[in-house]
Amino acid sequence: MKLIVLAGKEHCGKTQCLNKLACKIEKETYINPSKISKGNNDWEYIFFNEGKKIKLVISTWGDYPWLLKECCEKYHDYDAVVCACNLKFMRGRIYKPFEDAMKFDLYATIVMKAEEEDIDKQEIANEQCSNYLLSLIKHFRIF
Repeated sequence: MKLIVLAGKEHCGKTQCLNKLACKIEKETYINPSKISKGNNDWEYIFFNEGKKIKLVISTWGDYPWLLKECCEKYHDYDAVVCACNLKFMRGRIYKPFEDAMKFDLYATIVMKAEEEDIDKQEIANEQCSNYLLSLIKHFRIF
């Protein structure tokens, strides 16, 4: 399983980026994902198509360290898991979420998301971030 973690502070746009990413993958693969609500506008998007050999999960639900573990254990047989990691909840756990990620993928990819302070540029920044995540998924040949 390939693990890609979008990490950043609270309210920096991680959820918006991952939602955009799910839409882009749906358009490119023509796979309508299963969408599981996790509450508070968070979702797990499950892209599964045996014929196209795609098994991918995108989870916007990642505020706490145990959620990374739960998601990776649940989808360990998938090609990739893309999830969020809120650094606010990592106090006293310096670099621990990244060590946790490496338990599931020794070469886990961590993408740091900074908050765009200019409100007029937030949408553009989130679009660029989702494009970057999509390029990573293609680079790793997940689909």
